[in-house]
Amino acid sequence: MIWGIFLKGGINMAIKTTCKRCGKMFVSTDLTKICMDCKEVDRKSFYIVKEYLYGHSGATIGEVNRDTGVSVADIERMIEDGKISRMKKE
Repeated sequence: MIWGIFLKGGINMAIKTTCKRCGKMFVSTDLTKICMDCKEVDRKSFYIVKEYLYGHSGATIGEVNRDTGVSVADIERMIEDGKISRMKKE
């Protein structure tokens, strides 16, 4: 369920919603669907994966998961979001 608070002019708004990752209620001011805690986890996970890939270019999702502890779902989300990309193996 979503509750909205819209300020005069409709420019500034705050929406009380449920985080799609952890289920916690939070107030979103930018229509994001995840809470600040989950955003921070995503940021840290991305940094870990990015640093790993600098030294292991071409690693598979399974290798990244095994060696970093970042979940396969999070790695796939990074690919979908365009933060990292797949490489074709020759």
